Amino acid sequence: MYPTVSDFLREVLHINVPLPIQSYGLMVALAFISGAIILSFEFKRKTREGHLIPIYKQIKVGAPATPVAIILSFIIGFIIGFKLVEAVLFYNVFVDNPQEFILSPRGNWLGGILIGIASGAYTWWDKHRKKLEKPTWENKEIKPHQLTGNMLVIAGVGGILGAKIFHNLENFDAFMADPMGELISFSGLTFLGGLIVGFTAVAYYLWKNNVSILHATDAGAVGIPLAYGIGRIGCQVSGDGCWGVYNAAYAIFKEIENYNE
Repeated sequence: MYPTVSDFLREVLHINVPLPIQSYGLMVALAFISGAIILSFEFKRKTREGHLIPIYKQIKVGAPATPVAIILSFIIGFIIGFKLVEAVLFYNVFVDNPQEFILSPRGNWLGGILIGIASGAYTWWDKHRKKLEKPTWENKEIKPHQLTGNMLVIAGVGGILGAKIFHNLENFDAFMADPMGELISFSGLTFLGGLIVGFTAVAYYLWKNNVSILHATDAGAVGIPLAYGIGRIGCQVSGDGCWGVYNAAYAIFKEIENYNE
């Protein structure tokens, strides 16, 4: 099995490149992306057929960046710089255990401050160059397939949170023994929990944007099985399980085979 991409490269291609990418996480990411691509195609098809219609939103154009937007941009840039610079400077430590490194308080303050300032400054500059003497409101058309990016993020965040919450409810004794460890652990995910919370979050987003949930669900019926299959490949490749029930006959066969050898 290949828990990380580096394991696969080393054992199959004989290339030793330390990468902080787990096989399971990579396949889950590919699952979400492939599902979103198919969903986008289906949304376009349903729009052409008249089942889904564009929505219109009032967008303010030419306004300067608000203090809240600048501060939020600084915070996001700070977090990225705080972790990214430290990961580059201590790459071996980062590769050894990416999850522990990301969730730890360890980071580079100077990198965080510099990238945070750069992020906030760019947000101000980007709005400033588009600023009008008198900001106006425009009625912007948004087609359903343009929402798939937001749906991808919502499904991803909601799915992971739901999978984590339901796993801890199903294994409550382990959760009570180590609440913080169970909450921040990257392992332990329940499929049904991810499906319920992820679907509910996306359905609410579609409802808020006046997109037919019935037709959106019909469109998702094409991409979701594909995405689920790709995600399950990650379980097999990483050795995470999903092997089915115990096969006593196969175990006996292997014992006989080993005895004959």
